[in-house]
Amino acid sequence: MGLRKAQDIILTNRRIKGDEAEAIGLVTRIVDDEVLATEGLKVATALADAPVEALAASRALLADSFETGLETQLDRELRSMAMAGAGRESEEGLRALLAKRPANFRGV
Repeated sequence: MGLRKAQDIILTNRRIKGDEAEAIGLVTRIVDDEVLATEGLKVATALADAPVEALAASRALLADSFETGLETQLDRELRSMAMAGAGRESEEGLRALLAKRPANFRGV
């Protein structure tokens, strides 16, 4: 959401409905009340089953991207990819690919 939209919401103290919150990026998704717990568990499980070191590196790169120039950001991304490619998660991902099985990143 941009500065002007944020100012409008804050200064007018208006309520934001779910559809608008999703449209402006205030929330990532909307789910019905009766499936909230199921959807939350599904997302949490997917994140827990994912390569958490790679996710952490991605989050750090995204956070840094607002304060760095393009050349610096590209260099950081290249270094991050090289480190990830040499790590245990990458090894497990490749083993799983070659064995034609789902990767198991838990405990890697």
